[in-house]
Amino acid sequence: MLKFINKSKLGMTLGELLVVFVIMGIIATMTMVTVKPNEKSLKYVYYRMYNSIGTAFYNTSINMDDDLREEMVNAGAIDKSFPTRAEYFCKMLLEYMNTKAGTAVTCSDAKTVDVDNPEFTDENTQFIASNGTKVWIGHSKGAEPGSFSTYTAIDSTNTEFSLRYYWVFVDLNGDMGPNSPTARGNGMADIVAFIVTEDYDVIPIGRPEVDTRYFVTTVEYSATTGLDNEDVNSSMTMSYLEAKRHAWGEPNKQFYVSANEPMTMNFYDGTNITQASPFWLDYNSEEFNDIMAQTVDPECGFNPTPVNPEEPDGAQIYEVEPDVCYINIKDYY
Repeated sequence: MLKFINKSKLGMTLGELLVVFVIMGIIATMTMVTVKPNEKSLKYVYYRMYNSIGTAFYNTSINMDDDLREEMVNAGAIDKSFPTRAEYFCKMLLEYMNTKAGTAVTCSDAKTVDVDNPEFTDENTQFIASNGTKVWIGHSKGAEPGSFSTYTAIDSTNTEFSLRYYWVFVDLNGDMGPNSPTARGNGMADIVAFIVTEDYDVIPIGRPEVDTRYFVTTVEYSATTGLDNEDVNSSMTMSYLEAKRHAWGEPNKQFYVSANEPMTMNFYDGTNITQASPFWLDYNSEEFNDIMAQTVDPECGFNPTPVNPEEPDGAQIYEVEPDVCYINIKDYY
């Protein structure tokens, strides 16, 4: 006897497909919300804050409001255009940085945080920028709250110099987590540090120097370096620390130091910040051996001539300033 088996259709109705697409859309949206703060938006906010802080400080310094200057003079808190108290450094930033509507702005020396043991609380926040980022101002380890920091070193011409600066800390995603200066696992810390110098330079500090998820850099070559292709004046993108080695790398894991280029300076000297700080970076650790083994890129055109060639590399003095190349921090890649 023949038996006929009735096979049901294996397809889906239009209604069922719509339900599946809706569920997939919800899952995708949840994934985007979860991933975005750590892997997508942080690098864009990092660059915007890096650029905004430097631009605000520079613009206020060269075009300071008369009332603000008079206030700073009366308080004895200005040396030329450099603010000698954190309260007024904060106020200078706010001349060109917008704050979030409805939030309090209370620039205060008493609210500065110690770079070695920072307390990133709402009470210590100096202001919240219009993009929701929280901004703190810091002082060096054990220093008086509200004071600026000073970096002192000897450059490659054996000349001592000093540079005044402020610490600035930014929570890149505001109230969103993890609100921490240290990364968890393979994640990214959302509280980052910058150094802002009296010469209006903004220097990246800590893990972003080696983590290209925050930003990348290129080495920009001088027009006189003799590159075969005159239109090519930039290196490939790389981490900030790697770019520093290409531009100013000296043997024995040191850097050629120029008083005219703050990016050549090693702020991890144990004076203003120590290993206790969550922003400390040890260039000589095993983690960075491959990077620190690199020396200056010949395309930079920096061919230093030792003044004392009989000395070993680590003790040589050079008569050429290492300012042929410079580093360009890029906002995306």
